[in-house]
Amino acid sequence: WLETFSFRAKIGDEVFLKVWDKDSVSSDDLVGEGNFTLSKDQVNMKHCFWVPLKFKNANGGQIQVDIEFIPNNESINILLTMLEKD
Repeated sequence: WLETFSFRAKIGDEVFLKVWDKDSVSSDDLVGEGNFTLSKDQVNMKHCFWVPLKFKNANGGQIQVDIEFIPNNESINILLTMLEKD
C-alpha cells in the first residue's frame, strides 16, 4: 500500500487508524481499526512497528507503521517538561 500521511500531533496524542480495501466494482470495505500513542521515545527518530487491527471486536490482522515524529515548539516544551520529571 505504501501510503504516506502528514498530520499535526503532539507527544501523548493517540493516533487512530482505519484500514480499508480498495474495490474497483463494489464499495470499499473496512479491514480493521487500530491505534497508538505518540511517545517521547519517538521524537526526531524514525520508528517501525506493528499496530494490531480489530474488526468487529475480533483480530483483524496488523499493519506495519513507519513513523517519523518531528516536534513543533509546543511538543518540544512538553518533552522538556517530561525529561525534567524523569
